[in-house]
Amino acid sequence: SVSEAMKQLHSDGMQSVLVEGGPTLHQAFIDAGLWDEIIIEQSDAVLGQGILPATISCVTPRFVTKWAQKTWFTLQNPINYYNK
Repeated sequence: SVSEAMKQLHSDGMQSVLVEGGPTLHQAFIDAGLWDEIIIEQSDAVLGQGILPATISCVTPRFVTKWAQKTWFTLQNPINYYNK
């Protein structure tokens, strides 16, 4: 599970992990509460049929950055995983 993997990485001294993947992997980390920050890139471009994103509830973007045809939303988890 992602929880077990993160516990092992933490015990090995890893303090930061970048997770890039699709909605299934992202949702696993969100559901487990294993995230501090999420950066979402939104573009006007549509690739194929499109892919539904992972679901994040009750989080307001801390930063919104716009440049050219893209928008980036930075979300921060109100609960830090390692303080649980």
